[in-house]
Amino acid sequence: MVNFFSGGSTIPEYFFFWCYSGQNAIFNTPSYVNPDMDALIDGARAAAAVGDKEKYSRNVEGFISKAYDEVPRIPLFQPFLNVATQKNISGYAYWFHRQLDYRSIVKA
Repeated sequence: MVNFFSGGSTIPEYFFFWCYSGQNAIFNTPSYVNPDMDALIDGARAAAAVGDKEKYSRNVEGFISKAYDEVPRIPLFQPFLNVATQKNISGYAYWFHRQLDYRSIVKA
């Protein structure tokens, strides 16, 4: 399965919730289920909600370590988006999801 998903956020549990959580997340393409991983992801989300930085860090380190140990998915590459336009085109904006967004592009 080739899955083109990247976290659209700098929040570690965002990617792990959508791609590793056993709650049947849409991007959990390997159908990975591990109650320990779920507890770490849920723990990080709960700690973030109350601002407990120490507990948050422990949970994040835990689920990253578990992903490295179990390798439920293999990141092969990080694709690039190259954009070239004519001089009369402006408004291009880079988006974290690396998809071209035409809404801001204008022709002079």
